[in-house]
Amino acid sequence: GLRQKWSQSWTPIDGYKFTCGVDMFRNLSPIQAKQAAKLGGSITNSRQSNGGIAILWEHDPQYPTSGRCVLSYNYRPPTQQEFMEDVLMAAQYFGALIYPEQNVERFIEYMFDNGMGGYGLYDTDLVTGKMKPLPGRYTTNDTLQEIFREYKDYIEIKIMGEEHDDLLMQVKNIRGIEDATRNDLFVAFGMCLLGSKSRVREIIKHDDQSNLIAIDDLF
Repeated sequence: GLRQKWSQSWTPIDGYKFTCGVDMFRNLSPIQAKQAAKLGGSITNSRQSNGGIAILWEHDPQYPTSGRCVLSYNYRPPTQQEFMEDVLMAAQYFGALIYPEQNVERFIEYMFDNGMGGYGLYDTDLVTGKMKPLPGRYTTNDTLQEIFREYKDYIEIKIMGEEHDDLLMQVKNIRGIEDATRNDLFVAFGMCLLGSKSRVREIIKHDDQSNLIAIDDLF
């Protein structure tokens, strides 16, 4: 049910400097598995996706090597909980705001249950200007199209500074939206690129930090 309460939660210091994108792993549907198999994998292997975690070091004029990926993770641990814990540890290490894929809702609840709700990075509603109730973005075809557009700009402007070969290989090999289900790191870094555009990042950048956040009507 809905939770309507205040919850004490940690938030990173200077969290606007790093953005953590998350692509949760899941079992593919039979249709998705057949589509993935046609693209070069066996149906057995295609039924299991990896988890993707990426961290973007936001552009900082003081550091010429900023504006690139500083962490890439493409792995399927034995349990979903272990993957979620890996996300939280990565975000804590870098002090990064987390912009997760919302399709697997359990992760967002896990963030709050573990006192890290303040690490969430939110979009704002274009009509009302208010912060949306959940961090991150629900991954739809429209979202993936936007990710591809952001990658186009990233490749044209910043790709020469990229140092993570695993990310570069997925960028090189992906051909379209239908490939997204088997390029988890590509999607995770794409979530970084989307989260980087959040107005909330700029608000956090200029406002004082607080270790208490409201989560009324969050779930």
